[in-house]
Amino acid sequence: MLGTSYWVTGSKGFIGGELTVALQNSGFLVSALRRNGGFNGLDLTDREAIYKRMYNRLPLGIYHIAGNPIVRAETLESQDKHIDSNYLSTYNLLSCLDNLKLCFDEPPIFTLASTSTVYGNTQGYEHCELTPTSLYAATKVGAEALVNAYTELGVIKGCICRICATIGPRASHGLIPAVISKLKSESKYLELFGEEPGSYKPFLHIYDCVQAFIYISMTASCNPHNNQALIYNIAPYDNLSVKEVAEIIMSEMDIKKEIKWLGEKSNWKGDNPVVKLTNDEIKRLGFKFTFDTSEQAIRSVVKESQTICAV
Repeated sequence: MLGTSYWVTGSKGFIGGELTVALQNSGFLVSALRRNGGFNGLDLTDREAIYKRMYNRLPLGIYHIAGNPIVRAETLESQDKHIDSNYLSTYNLLSCLDNLKLCFDEPPIFTLASTSTVYGNTQGYEHCELTPTSLYAATKVGAEALVNAYTELGVIKGCICRICATIGPRASHGLIPAVISKLKSESKYLELFGEEPGSYKPFLHIYDCVQAFIYISMTASCNPHNNQALIYNIAPYDNLSVKEVAEIIMSEMDIKKEIKWLGEKSNWKGDNPVVKLTNDEIKRLGFKFTFDTSEQAIRSVVKESQTICAV
């Protein structure tokens, strides 16, 4: 039999929450799973609990968004959190699907939210060598390997979505909200990490992010190569420096401050100074970005953020 709803892990988070709403708006039933609390609370490190939930409510597919995205992992506790949140949770979900595979008429879709940091300091195209420089990226590489393996075994139809820095008006952390907050402060300086001009990264609008997730997973449902996981970068083709981002935000907010750079020591080990991704594969698939460039995405988010604050 087939399940009746899509599971979304991490539904209380920024991306998971937006994805849940987008799926519901597209007419799909969604089981929005949270780490703790309420009927939909589910500990993804507890395989027995996952199995019981899955046995009673088979998923039509799973969007595995939950994870620990913090690049810094300086303590043993934070390192364990990466292993549990990014790797163990993926294994527990996949192994439960494997144990229940006879209950499914066909392999369910399993979509993993991965990251551009799996490429390390090399330009990222989907089938190049992965060289992670942080424990966060390494655990995501491990999670991707699990998705590939279980797809090869015929348990799932796997999709791996490697996303870059994702931004939106409701995001609570990251470069964009930090710069906006600092520009609104009384300080005459805009303090930024690193040395001028800062690191270079692409920036993805949350709307394009969740629409790409849905588009890719629906493509997987009719993928003739069921033993191969689909892998796609989800990112604009360009990247911007921290300085360029700050200047764009100041332009949109009509606020000008002198930038004060905090120096290289303010950065942390494992961060990638230059992130550059290709997006030819997802465009070849037929997906069209609403925001083709990082600048378009940033300007839209700043405008949306100001609108929300004005309400």
